Amino acid sequence: MRHYWKILVYLFKQNFIRDLQFRSDFWLSVLTQLSWFGMQVLLFRLFYNQTAAINGWDFYQAIVLLGVFTLLEMVLFTFFMHNLSRMPYYISDGGLDFLLLKPVDAQFFVSFRYLSTNSIFQILPALLLLFIGLRELGVSPSGGQILLFALAALSSLVILYSLWFITVISLFWINKVFEIHELFLSLFHFVKYPANVYQGAVRQFFSFVFPILFTITVPAQIVLNRLENIRTLLALPFIAVVTLLAARLIWRAGLRRYASASS
Repeated sequence: MRHYWKILVYLFKQNFIRDLQFRSDFWLSVLTQLSWFGMQVLLFRLFYNQTAAINGWDFYQAIVLLGVFTLLEMVLFTFFMHNLSRMPYYISDGGLDFLLLKPVDAQFFVSFRYLSTNSIFQILPALLLLFIGLRELGVSPSGGQILLFALAALSSLVILYSLWFITVISLFWINKVFEIHELFLSLFHFVKYPANVYQGAVRQFFSFVFPILFTITVPAQIVLNRLENIRTLLALPFIAVVTLLAARLIWRAGLRRYASASS
C-alpha cells in the first residue's frame, strides 16, 4: 500500500508539472469549471424562487447537497476523468498491451496514470458552499458527524469509481463505443438532487441496478443531522466493497478476453 501511495504522489506531481506547461489553458480550464459551478448554484436559486422546499429540502439544505455533489465530483474528475475516458482507445487500439507490461497493478495504473490537476481547485468552492449552507441553517456538525461524513464520502467515492470503471471496461465485450464513459457521467448528474425526488422505476434503478442514488444524499444528511434511516449509512460501505470487488472481477475477466483476442 505504501508503495502505491508513493506512486500516486509521484504521478500527481508529474501531472501538475505537465499541466502548468500550458498555463493559459490550465487557468482557463479552472475558470471554466468555476463558471459552471456558479451556473449550477444559480440554477438552484431559480428553482427555489418558485417554491420554499422541494420534497422537504429547502434552499440551503439543497446548497449543502450541491456542495457534497461538487466535492465528490471534483475528486472523481481529478483522479479518473482523463484515465477512464482513455479506456476505449487502450482496448481497441492495443494500447493496453504496453500498460500491462508495467511493474505495477494494471487496474491501478489505468485508473491513476493521468490526473486532472486543475479540477482540484474546484474542491475549495465546494467546501465553501458546504460551509455557507451549514452556517445559514445554523448547523454545526459534531466531530462524530464529521467522521461519519468522511466515511460515507469515501464509501461513495469507491462506489462511483467502481461503477464508472465497470461502465468503461464493458468495452472488452462491446468494442468501438468510444464515448461510453459519458454514459456514467450522464447518470451521475441525477444524484445532485435529493434522493426522495425519485420514485418508482427510476428510484429502483438507481438504488439496486446502478446504486448511486444515496452516494450524495447520505453524506449531506449526515452533516445536516437529518439522516432518516441508519440502514442507508450502513449500506454504503457494504455496497462500496461489493462494487469494488465486482469491478475487479469484471476487469480480470475482460483481460482474459483481451489477451485471447490479441493472441
